[in-house]
Amino acid sequence: MSLSDAAKQLGDSPVSPISIGRLGGFTKREFLAAMAMQGALSGLPPEVDYSPRRTAKVAVQHADALLEALEAELEVSDEPKREGENVGG
Repeated sequence: MSLSDAAKQLGDSPVSPISIGRLGGFTKREFLAAMAMQGALSGLPPEVDYSPRRTAKVAVQHADALLEALEAELEVSDEPKREGENVGG
């Protein structure tokens, strides 16, 4: 999956505009991938044989998918509302 330029820019931005210890050094993409990997690994039973490289690749794919979805949502929210359009969807 290739990120759009807008989603890549969103993902390359820092997690926090203010550096809070080490957390300030992560990009949003790195942080989301780490959270996805943590969630995936926390649900695996001990008898499951998993590949760390595969788990990392899937975590990055989930982070990229979330960045694309967030960017699409931002694009929609920037569009002017049509008369009678419901704000919630």
